[in-house]
Amino acid sequence: AMLEKYKATGSDLFSGSCPSCTAYVTLEPCSHFGRTPPCAASLVSAGVSRVVLGCRDPNPKVDGGGIKVLEDAGIEVVLADDKGCREVALNFFRRMEFLKALSSGGPAGGLGGINLKSAKAEAGELKRLGACPSVSLGKAGLTPSFLESLDGMLWDNEYVVIRDAAEKKKEAKEVAAKVKEEMVGVEVVQVVGHTIMLCRRP
Repeated sequence: AMLEKYKATGSDLFSGSCPSCTAYVTLEPCSHFGRTPPCAASLVSAGVSRVVLGCRDPNPKVDGGGIKVLEDAGIEVVLADDKGCREVALNFFRRMEFLKALSSGGPAGGLGGINLKSAKAEAGELKRLGACPSVSLGKAGLTPSFLESLDGMLWDNEYVVIRDAAEKKKEAKEVAAKVKEEMVGVEVVQVVGHTIMLCRRP
């Protein structure tokens, strides 16, 4: 009954596609519904007999839940706990650690109690010295790949500038608001013309 339950919640795209195969995945497959069905359920639906996981998913929505789904369905699970796999998903792990710190009363991240005027001055000086990393948004807009790249830049650098964010300042402000909404702990320092200055302070 459990097997049929997981098969029913998995994606039809993979149904019966890999009978008795071994699946190798970087991160523990998710066990919850988001924009797509649970990945773990899709693996069950595919008919795999063994799954090798690079690392466990630290997301509280998963955190062993995907492993349980697979094992409940009689699938052998091997956890490699590989550092290389963690590096591949490093930005994701950083986001999860940041959110965990927030939920446990840790640093608030972002600008927090920092004076916005001081932040603008500091960011402006870095920009003047050519020490502030920048990225051009381009015509494709805020694609998932762009946001992931920007996320990595903001984990490695306190300030990042988005160039060519929009043709009009109003549109640039809309882009800035969207970035803040999509990214964990990121604050908008200022929007000047077509340029957006972002800050993250873990």
